[in-house]
Amino acid sequence: MLYILLSTYNGEPFLAKQLDSLFAQDYKHFHLIIRDDGSTDGTVKILQDYQLQHSNMTLQLESNVGVVKSFFNLLTAVPDDAQYIALCDQDDNWHSDKLRAAVAALQSTTQPCLFHSAMTLIDANDQVIGEYHERIRKMNLPNALVENVVTGCTAVFNRALLDKLRPLPDDVTAIPMHDWWLYQVATALGAVIYDAKPHMEYRRHVGNTVGHESLVAKYWQKLRDVVLYRHQHRRAKLAGLLLKRYQADLSSEQCDQIEALIDSSKSSLLPRLRYAINTPCFMQMPINSFVLKLLMVFNCV
Repeated sequence: MLYILLSTYNGEPFLAKQLDSLFAQDYKHFHLIIRDDGSTDGTVKILQDYQLQHSNMTLQLESNVGVVKSFFNLLTAVPDDAQYIALCDQDDNWHSDKLRAAVAALQSTTQPCLFHSAMTLIDANDQVIGEYHERIRKMNLPNALVENVVTGCTAVFNRALLDKLRPLPDDVTAIPMHDWWLYQVATALGAVIYDAKPHMEYRRHVGNTVGHESLVAKYWQKLRDVVLYRHQHRRAKLAGLLLKRYQADLSSEQCDQIEALIDSSKSSLLPRLRYAINTPCFMQMPINSFVLKLLMVFNCV
């Protein structure tokens, strides 16, 4: 059985379109689990109407805890018969082959594995803006420690990875986004598959929790983060959580990589400079790797 996990919060404008695209999948062997995170608009009424029409749908009405914790709560609710798990947003459109393509890719391995893909970008009026493709050089732990290349709504993973993810860390507040944690655990303990073909339409609109900004906006934000020390040690804290949770499962090389990143955040300027020069950590785009080294020097990783 494949389980789709959907967390909703005030998603009334686009929710019905998203749900219609789920139930139009040509891979039919799935069950949809929805956790509403305390919506105050018409979201719950929409969900209740769909639940009456579809027997393969479970609805949980809960209090607001935020998108990251909400998705982690959904992970704990996945039944024991799960073979695959797909994450879903409330405002996109899935192509009919999305689940089939993911399952076909994941069937080729028994190790913990995470599948993700490119996306077609659309606006609030369903007009195509373009396509979003990750610039992938290599997906491994040195990349995952400093960058997330997995957009959660494209993610599907197998039972083996679910077993590694559970039980969840005690302190999920150190995790910026749930999909970054998936990427870190998958690269540390298994594998990641990227499909350059889009299997869904990602909607960009004012209400997105996380969007894909322009390059100018991204670099301006990075500069502001350095100047204002925003997100200081965010990567180091996340690495510490990963080490604490999985140290027994990691290789000595992986432990060394994680510990070096953590130690750099506690070091003085010269050790940080040496680490920035010699670090195995990298980002997929070379210019981003250069910015990363600056962040390391300024102690903002």
